[in-house]
Amino acid sequence: MAVELLHYNKNCLDIVLASANRIFPKVKVSKKLFISKCIRFGKVSVFSHAFATIEFTCSLAVTRELESYNFDITQQSHIDTEELTFVIPPIIESNEQASIAFSRLMKKVVCTYKTLLKLNGEFDYRYILPGAVKTTVLITADFLRWLRILKLERYSNTSEELKELCSELYIVLNELCSVIFNRTNLKCRI
Repeated sequence: MAVELLHYNKNCLDIVLASANRIFPKVKVSKKLFISKCIRFGKVSVFSHAFATIEFTCSLAVTRELESYNFDITQQSHIDTEELTFVIPPIIESNEQASIAFSRLMKKVVCTYKTLLKLNGEFDYRYILPGAVKTTVLITADFLRWLRILKLERYSNTSEELKELCSELYIVLNELCSVIFNRTNLKCRI
């Protein structure tokens, strides 16, 4: 799963700290402690002033899962039939017979989709292609929203694919600003 940071505030930590200084003007501690204090006291709105734009590939099922949590996403509106690839859920992949059945079904779906394209020209893929189809997604979100996306990894009802995506997003965001995006902050209520 490829996750790429496309754009962000160059001075993101300074922006967040400037906002936090309005809330706690007399606090003189390290940046890391200051950020932790904001989270502990529920002053998480300070994270909404910095943003990052990230592009990644995932299944349509994960895009629907993200949308169900009210995350705004932009995904490709056309899927090239020559480049159709699928995410195979681990439970299917681990069973040889299930994996074969899944592959057969995906081939039939692709064939049907190509036929409909030939008959109708334009065809909205969402009506026929299954959730396993890979798509490219772009999310621009403030840091508060990214913290909330990363927390999805801990939910028991989150799909394995989304948990893996959160793990990769964490690596990218931690490299961007480890003072904000660290495991300690993700354990807190946000």
